Amino acid sequence: MTEIFVLSSFHNEDKRVFETIRLAAESQGVYAFRKDEIGGLGNLHQIIRQAVEEADLIIADLTGAPPSVMYELGFAHCLAKPVILMYEAAAQVIYDLREVPALIYSRDAPLGEFREKLENLISEAKIYPDRFRVIPPMPSQENRVFISYSHQDKSAVERLMVHLGPLQKQGKVDVWADTRLKAGDRWKEEIGEALKHCSIAVLLVSADFLF
Repeated sequence: MTEIFVLSSFHNEDKRVFETIRLAAESQGVYAFRKDEIGGLGNLHQIIRQAVEEADLIIADLTGAPPSVMYELGFAHCLAKPVILMYEAAAQVIYDLREVPALIYSRDAPLGEFREKLENLISEAKIYPDRFRVIPPMPSQENRVFISYSHQDKSAVERLMVHLGPLQKQGKVDVWADTRLKAGDRWKEEIGEALKHCSIAVLLVSADFLF
């Protein structure tokens, strides 16, 4: 992950929040930018579309729900981009997005805690981008990779996911591991379906895997 595109309004009071986002991204070795920092000539819509397409992660500040931000967020969701939503207050959570996890912050409070939480989310999104997608990507079945491992080897899986990240971003592979499972999922059925539709299986064989 190298770039985060930040969707937000451009009111003066937003500058401190954006700088906090940028610092959180930099702490994870990622560059964060907004559309007012995009160079180039041509149609603004096309420039923004390209920025969304090329970004590894989208952070959308929905405080006040500016129409332009909602439009750009919808485009990001349609592209199955990993997205982190944030609001200045819980009361501003948009009804249609109430089931999508979001980060709440306050301009009247120190932003250190907000930055720390955001750093953790960015770190998680680097390793498990699918957790931040509202619409999952749909590559061809020939490119689906199933990963089997012992939970004792979780750190090895995390490193493997980082290495496979560029291929996932390019749409060349769709990597499935049980980290995709959520509370309430029927894990046996989900794993069975993933195996049925994969063309490549990667087994991380260790002493714990064989035990």
